[in-house]
Amino acid sequence: MISIDSSWRVEPVLHPVQELRSGVRHVATQIHEGVCALRGHELVLQVGPHRMYLKCLNCGHETHGWTMADPPQPVRRRPVG
Repeated sequence: MISIDSSWRVEPVLHPVQELRSGVRHVATQIHEGVCALRGHELVLQVGPHRMYLKCLNCGHETHGWTMADPPQPVRRRPVG
């Protein structure tokens, strides 16, 4: 089923059972991450193309991490003379 709101965006309408499952899944994920945070996350370093961050092996929690700039360009030297 699809509904149209006042700003003319089309948004799917979830069946009540789907909404309940989605809400329960969200709450379960939050509880799992909370328990993991209390016990201590098992963090490993993850490196992407422009980002480094820590990710928990148990719950998947990610830190904000660090953005990495492009590698510096090599310096060209001109011959003297």
